Amino acid sequence: MFSISGLMAQNLVPNPSFEQYTKCPKDYNIKYRKEFVQGWYMATGGTPDYFNSCTRFQVGVPQNFMGSCYAKDGNAYTGIIVLLTPATDSVSKPTDYREYIETGLTEPLIKDQWYKVTFYFSIASYSTFAINRLGAYFSEKEISKRRYTRILNYKPQISMDSIKIITEKQAWFEVTDTFRACGKEKYMTIGNFYDDRRTTYKTLDAAGISKIQQSRIARDKIAYYYIDLVSVEKVNR
Repeated sequence: MFSISGLMAQNLVPNPSFEQYTKCPKDYNIKYRKEFVQGWYMATGGTPDYFNSCTRFQVGVPQNFMGSCYAKDGNAYTGIIVLLTPATDSVSKPTDYREYIETGLTEPLIKDQWYKVTFYFSIASYSTFAINRLGAYFSEKEISKRRYTRILNYKPQISMDSIKIITEKQAWFEVTDTFRACGKEKYMTIGNFYDDRRTTYKTLDAAGISKIQQSRIARDKIAYYYIDLVSVEKVNR
């Protein structure tokens, strides 16, 4: 038992399931706060939300303003807008709004070391769309663009399968892959790093949802994803 426990990989992500918090959330975020849950930050002016079963209000678990979803692990998760009113050939927009969550790893990554990265996402019940873009980007320096709400133009080292679009709601899906570190990467950011025209989306079926919520879903025109259980671990090649 001693030798087996010694071989267990160490997760370099602090507060990986968002269970630790300073204050129980009471509402969704509309203003920038650098740290919106313990160990996790708003990378840009886009405002991700924190959900926890400690509250029964707009940001509870499982019931909240975006639908109903139990946590993948524990009693909490975060939520981000990954697409908002997508641009089309007939409708253009000046900005491509995105939200990102960012954390500082417990130690910087080692040059040429291979790492396995895993996180889970769930499509919110009241999400208008599902998309084919979601990933994790690792950087040496912290991303801190307080007044910026557009796409972070970085190439994520870890990405979901972009061929098939998952449309099932109220279920958790895994994004996992390995990559070789350049070295000194200390921060991880999760979100959609592609503009609207490089993001494929599908309109979700709203059958079974009240007419009031159906009207809201059609009006909002967003893709909203819950995120939970994030890990970064050393692996052999």
